[in-house]
Amino acid sequence: MSANLRGVTFSPATAFDGTIVQTPPSAPTASLASASQPGIAIGALAAAAGDWKLTLSGDRATGQGWTAGATLTVTVAPPTGTNCTGGGYLYFGTTPSVTIAGVTGASVTPTISPSLGAAGACQSTQPNELTLTFTSAVYFDTASEGSVTVVIGDIRYVVGTTATAVGAGNVIVSASFSAPTSSVRTAAASNAIVVLTSTPPATTPGTPAATTSATPPASGSTPISVKADVPPVTVPQGSSDAAISPIDVVGSASTPVPAGYVCLALSVGSFNVSASASVAVLVGNGSTVPNVTYGDLAGTEAGTVEFQVTKVSTTGSTYSVSGLAVDASTSVGPVSVTATVGTSASCALDRTPAGSAIAFTVGSTPVMRIYGATPDATAAAELEHQFDAQSTACPGRAGARPVVLATDRRFPDALASAYLASSLGTGELLTPTGLLSAATANAIRLEGITQVYIVGGPLAVSAGVAQQLESMLAYSCGGSTPLTSAGPVHLEVVRIAGTTAYDTAEWVAQYPPPGTVGSLTVRGAYGGTNPTGGTGRYNDTSGNGSTTPTTPSALPTAIVATGRTFQDAESASVLSYADRLPILLTTSTSLSTQVPAAISDLGIRQVVVMGGPLAVSDGVVAALEALGVPVLRIAGQTAVDTAVQLAEFEMAPAAGNLGAGWAGSGGVTVARGDYFTDGLAGALVAAGSGRQHTHQPQPLLLCTDPSSVGEHLAAFLTTAGRTGIDGNPADRVTALTILGGPDAVSPSTVDTMVGDL
Repeated sequence: MSANLRGVTFSPATAFDGTIVQTPPSAPTASLASASQPGIAIGALAAAAGDWKLTLSGDRATGQGWTAGATLTVTVAPPTGTNCTGGGYLYFGTTPSVTIAGVTGASVTPTISPSLGAAGACQSTQPNELTLTFTSAVYFDTASEGSVTVVIGDIRYVVGTTATAVGAGNVIVSASFSAPTSSVRTAAASNAIVVLTSTPPATTPGTPAATTSATPPASGSTPISVKADVPPVTVPQGSSDAAISPIDVVGSASTPVPAGYVCLALSVGSFNVSASASVAVLVGNGSTVPNVTYGDLAGTEAGTVEFQVTKVSTTGSTYSVSGLAVDASTSVGPVSVTATVGTSASCALDRTPAGSAIAFTVGSTPVMRIYGATPDATAAAELEHQFDAQSTACPGRAGARPVVLATDRRFPDALASAYLASSLGTGELLTPTGLLSAATANAIRLEGITQVYIVGGPLAVSAGVAQQLESMLAYSCGGSTPLTSAGPVHLEVVRIAGTTAYDTAEWVAQYPPPGTVGSLTVRGAYGGTNPTGGTGRYNDTSGNGSTTPTTPSALPTAIVATGRTFQDAESASVLSYADRLPILLTTSTSLSTQVPAAISDLGIRQVVVMGGPLAVSDGVVAALEALGVPVLRIAGQTAVDTAVQLAEFEMAPAAGNLGAGWAGSGGVTVARGDYFTDGLAGALVAAGSGRQHTHQPQPLLLCTDPSSVGEHLAAFLTTAGRTGIDGNPADRVTALTILGGPDAVSPSTVDTMVGDL
């Protein structure tokens, strides 16, 4: 084993300093102290305590650190008596927040997930135990003592009405650190976290409610309460349709959930009505209508969720609302859900508070999801995201607003059209072959489109669709007023098509005016041979490319990809759009005749081949070289890996001619890798072109399928999120744009990608 392996993650996690290997790492030294000691009144429902400062320290000589899954458990209790028996209890009112405040001499910045539980005599509705789960492996890699400082904030307590302050009245706090393969180590803890006082609790407007009810519990009874965030869920900033854990409304035999309506409202953000939410009776002999209703509707967003209790339980009751999803705000931190009960079916009327709890936490990685109910609606959403008609930011200019239209049934025409759309300064829309879809027709109206460029013959987009377009009126940007010029103005329709998809790609490449083709200077990308014999800096396969070109100047460049599968052309469509490089299609085993013709007509002097030899054979590369053009192969072991290799090329610095030299935008775009519809028109979004949401171009990456990130993308995101795509911290990835809805890229897959960053 080499002695210089800094930053390497071992499995199982290993602390390694070149001399000592400690497997597993020994537990770190841990201490817990309070930042302040506020007075908290007996009977308080959600009283704020001071922040805690947790310090974990160690050094390389002793091999201190922890593996993923290690935990630090903090238990709280009142000064005297047995906690959670009678009215003398003390427990957490909300799940505290966790922030990494400082890291010195540690291998990586740790990731920590907080959760609440009940220990001793406490029940699930009386969480007196905070568990911090360390979800990443960390070791201390310094000769002197290193440390990790964690701030635990937003600590709130529920205190029983008969709790007694004895002596200083300090809350009893105990903490211990444990790991799956290490012995438990007690964390030094300060008892003086808060001081109990006999002052009645003050009512402060805006103070979050506790996990239990809004009225102090009577002796021997449990009030209506809310239980949520089990297991804890962190959703990204601004995420759409993100799944959360069930929300339970709990009552006892003496204080049941009454018949009528229960309303749930979030402190920030909204519920997404696309989710298949329902309510079920988990405990008790009550009954409820299984369907939920949404209130305060605005598109797919709803301010409230409501369900109806039709029979009161006499044996205790738990009603669980599951299948919920939310559209998160951009504010980072915990989001609470508040329950109210009443006899009215309107959440705005006749409401009595019935408890509150943390529903989920908004994480710090912004995620934007762009999608529609159908592939055509997704393409329309992608166009409208970059050209916001409501802000009069439509494509082109008044009187000449173009859009490209291709079939949604096949991929070659749409993917070859990225170059055309870029030259026209617009995006793409999709339609079924035989009838213009409603989503596309609506987008044409809203965006004030006056010219439609159909790509593909009548077998792709029928003559009937073309006639339908020609009969449509052209509208002003925003879609409110038809254009007139001595009479109604109808859409102008241009069709670009060949006999086959390969012919169409050739004609699309040649449609923009001469001089439109972009050029690249990437001599440094040609060097190197990988262990399988393949050539090129961004090639993981045995496929060959050319030797380094002798010409140092920028060369007009085209992209060549297989016409049999979509993935390679789709990931390359952003490079095509951003740098104006035409995409030409070929069969895998022999160079299609359309490619040499286009190369000659366009003056192409360099070709980027996408994919390994199974996608584009070495024979095709040799045929391209015979035309006098050097060939750079960009290829991975899988289509997902090829997209990663292309991203490395796109973000490689221009210095040394290593790649396209894109400046970091802070984000990447991701689409599913097992089907093509969501990414067909996505090049515009990833390229950051348009009049809204503009940014530097960012790679278009592929996850394996809706439920799998894939090892190559996961590894890429881990590096990109920590050191930058090309090793430049300025190119760190801190945001994701997802093309497609939850069925295309599931919320759990998005969460995994966020965790990888």
